[in-house]
Amino acid sequence: MAKILAVDDDEKIRGLLHVMLGRKGHQVMTASSGQQGIDVFRREQPDVTILDFEMPDMDGLAVLKEIRAVDI
Repeated sequence: MAKILAVDDDEKIRGLLHVMLGRKGHQVMTASSGQQGIDVFRREQPDVTILDFEMPDMDGLAVLKEIRAVDI
C-alpha cells in the first residue's frame, strides 16, 4: 500500500486521517505544522502528501512549494 503523509494543525483531523487510511492498509505519517511536514517529507519520501491549506506557521501552498523543491 501507499506511504501517506498528512499535514494538518488540527489534531482531530490528523487522527481521523491516520485511522481511516491506516484501516485501508496504508502507512500513515502525520505532521502538525508546515515545517514539520517538510522535515518528515524529506526523511520519509511518502507516495502521497495531504496538506491543510490554513496552518499558523506556513500555509499549505508554501509547504507544497518547499516539497516540490526537494522532491527528486
